[in-house]
Amino acid sequence: MAFVRTALQAHPGMNINAAQSWGYQTTDATATVAGAGYFAGAADLLDKGAIIEVVSDMGTTPVLKRYVATVVTKPVPATGTAGAVTIVLQTTT
Repeated sequence: MAFVRTALQAHPGMNINAAQSWGYQTTDATATVAGAGYFAGAADLLDKGAIIEVVSDMGTTPVLKRYVATVVTKPVPATGTAGAVTIVLQTTT
């Protein structure tokens, strides 16, 4: 499948001074979600540093992963330039 914009939900309590926090559920495989360009359809919503908690593989055994948007290029409709979002898996040390 592909990214479903309506499945991306802002977490309550977001404010201007905090990093954006989002939730997303999908039946897509974890590898698909982590693939290049998966969240490009949300480039107008996301900012660099946004945290996206993803529950993937909902059709089999759900997997929770937390990603951080490291690069966000906003779309420019007037020129036809598409947006882009690069995510990395958040890890703890």
